[in-house]
Amino acid sequence: MKKILILVIAATFSIGMMAVRTPDKEKTASKIEWLSIQEAYKRSQKEPRKMVIDVYTEWCGWCKVMDQKTFTNTQVIDFVSKKYYAVKYNPEKEGDTMLKNTSFKSLLQGINGYPTT
Repeated sequence: MKKILILVIAATFSIGMMAVRTPDKEKTASKIEWLSIQEAYKRSQKEPRKMVIDVYTEWCGWCKVMDQKTFTNTQVIDFVSKKYYAVKYNPEKEGDTMLKNTSFKSLLQGINGYPTT
């Protein structure tokens, strides 16, 4: 009975491990290519993609944690690099940016905590 139980557990574990897909190292980017909002907008005109925007400040501790732990995770890097244009935006340093007829900074008026994505 114990042998059958061990065999079932081992088979389940093996099947589960086969189902877990690890990305190919050649296909995974080594880091996220951060763009300015203007550059991401220009690229999206040529090759349409959504943008993921990291709104951060220099004094924000959790922003630094995101940079060190989340944005260095290979699965996050791979996903963001393939699906989005990645933008880092510091509202305390960067000037206002106009996209079409909309002020980008005015879109951020409701943000009162950092980091915001």
